[in-house]
Amino acid sequence: MALESNALCTIDELKLYLDMGTDDEGDTDQDDDLLELIVNSLSKQIETYCRLSFAETTYTEYHDSNSNDTLFTNHYPITSVSGIFNDTGWSWAASTEVDSDTYRIADSNRIVLYNGTFGSANQNIKVVYNAGFTSTPYDVKLACIKEAGRLYRGRDAKGATFRREELPTGSSDSAYIVEEFLPETVAVLNRYRVKGAL
Repeated sequence: MALESNALCTIDELKLYLDMGTDDEGDTDQDDDLLELIVNSLSKQIETYCRLSFAETTYTEYHDSNSNDTLFTNHYPITSVSGIFNDTGWSWAASTEVDSDTYRIADSNRIVLYNGTFGSANQNIKVVYNAGFTSTPYDVKLACIKEAGRLYRGRDAKGATFRREELPTGSSDSAYIVEEFLPETVAVLNRYRVKGAL
């Protein structure tokens, strides 16, 4: 087993927290598979709870436009934009690319045109961009480490429960999340959590 690319902490960081020693010290590695399973699972649960991928990733999205000058992407924080195309014919030819001098990233979660609008059509905007964190924010990393440590230490406990979260819109398509997140973990994650469904 190995850590997934979205892992929010390393096994050595978790072992340091658990006072287990690291592989570099030639100490304990017999539980590495279990630790990796816990970190991988928790990382996914945290991302599901936050409705956010923390690792920097390239996205291609298509959006409707209604003669507005602002485009909200599905992921944040936006780190760079490779291209925006405004094309009602969906050919995405170079001639339909929006000049990069005419827009900017604002508040890390939207793209704003300086002067003009995107027009009005269905799925006429194609945007290719990078979003996420180049490294896991320290507060999220520590929250993952604490939760992983708690799961590892309490691995013999029975009866872990899960619930399906209902959104204010009545939707219930969010994934299962652990009810037993520590209150301080919830406080940290709520700072990053995307409001509403993506």
